[in-house]
Amino acid sequence: MASASDLLLVVHGSVAATRARGAVLAELAGRPALRLLLDRLDAPSTLDAATRLVLTSDLAADDAVVDLARTAGWAVVRGPSDDLLAGLSVAQVRYPAKAVALVEGTGPLGDPHLVAAVAQLHQRTRADHTANLAPRSYPRGLDV
Repeated sequence: MASASDLLLVVHGSVAATRARGAVLAELAGRPALRLLLDRLDAPSTLDAATRLVLTSDLAADDAVVDLARTAGWAVVRGPSDDLLAGLSVAQVRYPAKAVALVEGTGPLGDPHLVAAVAQLHQRTRADHTANLAPRSYPRGLDV
């Protein structure tokens, strides 16, 4: 088992996502929306030391998500399509980290600086949970 990194950056993306079925592979600016998000999160930032992975389902429909993530150089963890927490648990066991940042793959405009800011706030305050959702302080799609 690897030693724990400070941050495990998890992008949750599935073709079967109920909120936006198929959105992760929809073309946007000439490439799949999920690839656009992964490239944005790979941009030089304070996330450089984070372990990056895509969490998707074990359904055959998500084989394309796995291929896309691996092509982009991201690790992949597959879990049950109906249990996000089980998938996150598997990810945490395979890639131990002090904190996990979850970004939804249906928001292709995710901001690496915002993810880093939330991660830094989490580290500074030593909170059990840190997010920008309660109250909602950023537009939908920029959830961390």
